[in-house]
Amino acid sequence: MPGCSKMNRAGLQFIRKLYQDNPEMPFAQMLPIYNDNAIRNGWRCLRSSGTIAYHLTSMGLYRYRERIISNKDFGHRMVKVSTSVKKEMAKKFSVSNIAIWDALNYRTQSKLANEIRAWALNHGGKLFEEAENPYEKVVTL
Repeated sequence: MPGCSKMNRAGLQFIRKLYQDNPEMPFAQMLPIYNDNAIRNGWRCLRSSGTIAYHLTSMGLYRYRERIISNKDFGHRMVKVSTSVKKEMAKKFSVSNIAIWDALNYRTQSKLANEIRAWALNHGGKLFEEAENPYEKVVTL
């Protein structure tokens, strides 16, 4: 059974309580919380948030791909840059064009995505945000 020796009973109970208290918290965010607690209590630290997902699934608390964590900025904000700048960014950051698109459209929220957006804005990119239309509710007589 994978991950069986990675966590002791107290660690499993901690993960269970953490998940039950915050069911919408991403597993990647649970990992450092667990590892801080593991260091204090002398447990083994985990390297992957997948281990947390595995154990929560075996406990019957979580089903794979059942939680959808919404990204509030996706579709409401975007950074526009030219195609040549996108190609340059793909080479500089060693990522695919799809990863660049995801970062510029706020689909991903990682350190690399933040770096890509900052680099794009510093190299001529423009930030577009969806705003409320103040004239939308005007009644014409």
